[in-house]
Amino acid sequence: MNARRPTTALLVASAGCSGLVGTDGQPSETTTAPTTDTTTETPASTSEQLAPGLTSEGVTDALTLADAHLSQLENASFGKVSRVKHPNADDASFRYVWMTAANESNWRMKVDAAGMPLAYGRSNGVFWQYADGEKVLWRLLTSGNGTQGNVTYGVRNVDVQGRGEPIPPEQVFPSGTYERSLVYSLFGNADVTVENASGSTTTVSGTVDEMTIGQQPVTEVEFTATVQADGLVESVDMTYEQDGWLVERMFEFETTNQSSVSKPVWYDTALNRTGAEPAS
Repeated sequence: MNARRPTTALLVASAGCSGLVGTDGQPSETTTAPTTDTTTETPASTSEQLAPGLTSEGVTDALTLADAHLSQLENASFGKVSRVKHPNADDASFRYVWMTAANESNWRMKVDAAGMPLAYGRSNGVFWQYADGEKVLWRLLTSGNGTQGNVTYGVRNVDVQGRGEPIPPEQVFPSGTYERSLVYSLFGNADVTVENASGSTTTVSGTVDEMTIGQQPVTEVEFTATVQADGLVESVDMTYEQDGWLVERMFEFETTNQSSVSKPVWYDTALNRTGAEPAS
């Protein structure tokens, strides 16, 4: 938010006669009042740059912040936890996601869902994926919990039936993982207040009357977020109304120094069940 610049005014006061002759025949002395310069100096801005597109007075450029956030994740390995749930719904539906990525070709993801989209038309169960650098193997548990239930394995192929060549992992990498669109929408629409700035971390809060999340209209949005000085929006915790239901949503990132992601314990089983070759 830019500080409002006061209008500069220049006032010059002058007084006195114009050199007329006095009654005694002598030129009268002309007295000129001293010029008073009352120019108002523009105060220096007191806002402090906290992150790209964010100052101590609020958001100055949501696009710059969203792009900086994306850059920090694209160029680093990271872990992510996200959650969406309907706490007051009859079925208390939810969707939890855990992800670790060294890059867009080597990553692991686990999705646990109940009453919300999971994978392959399912809405209840657990879905694991592992990108080994050449392909993406998956494991789907569609009933029960833990190690019980109906378990199937597959490879992400061009054909949903599992035929054809594997899709390169970077093409399977979920485009919404980075949350760039949500960051841009939140900070671009919200009335944002900087709550606390300590070292390289800034905590902000905001509200939005109505906006779109995931192409769906939502209202009564409230959120808090943690932003790093480099632009990484490290976490967001928010609530909003959607179709008459209260929704609680959050995500949290942690950058790491991993050069690779370890394969899951079910990797060899998935290779055997699908006939896929191990990564070279």
